[in-house]
Amino acid sequence: MRLKLPASHMALPARFKRTSLPAQLDQIVHKTRRNAEMARSLAVTMSLIDIRNNTPTQLKR
Repeated sequence: MRLKLPASHMALPARFKRTSLPAQLDQIVHKTRRNAEMARSLAVTMSLIDIRNNTPTQLKR
């Protein structure tokens, strides 16, 4: 039988702001930023994987 603990909120120092966005991995890119054919006024952002810090790429070497 497992005991479920309620999620606790961690107190942040005054200099840190709490964001409403969940924590994300570096490899995950938001859906709207993934599309290379966006509006021309916006800069095109492409996802780059940091090979040095990416575990799956280190395993393939």
